[in-house]
Amino acid sequence: YQQGGGISAVRAVRQALRVSVDRYAVFDEDDLLVLADTLGGVEYQLEQDMVNSQTSLRQGLQTLDGARFRDAILFDENFELDLSLTKALIEQKIIFLTAEAADALFEKMTGLLDTNLSYYDYAGRKDALQAWAAKKDNVQIFSLSGAYDPDNSL
Repeated sequence: YQQGGGISAVRAVRQALRVSVDRYAVFDEDDLLVLADTLGGVEYQLEQDMVNSQTSLRQGLQTLDGARFRDAILFDENFELDLSLTKALIEQKIIFLTAEAADALFEKMTGLLDTNLSYYDYAGRKDALQAWAAKKDNVQIFSLSGAYDPDNSL
């Protein structure tokens, strides 16, 4: 991704995993901050205190606004918490959006992200997204770890 953006990352995933990738969206910590703030934060049970020179979050149930959401993600050097927090945000907030709120969120976020999603893509899948959201217990988020090495690609 760092060498060629989203299109290069898609190409690398296609080659390495031999899967089809037709849409992508890249979120960084600042994008997640905007998303969390836009949705009103997320409730999350922190398993331990997160305290350092930039972060002061205490163990227990927290309502994390965008800045605290980002702080928690940046605190976790193993990048495990980002998936869990993002899943909580989706389960608590995104699946309950009305159609109008979802439209506004899509427009706001696609203006910030590196993505090849268009409004046409979104509108064509909106009914399926609403049906998926009705299930509420079917959220799965995956992170692919590792680094792309063009000298050792397939």
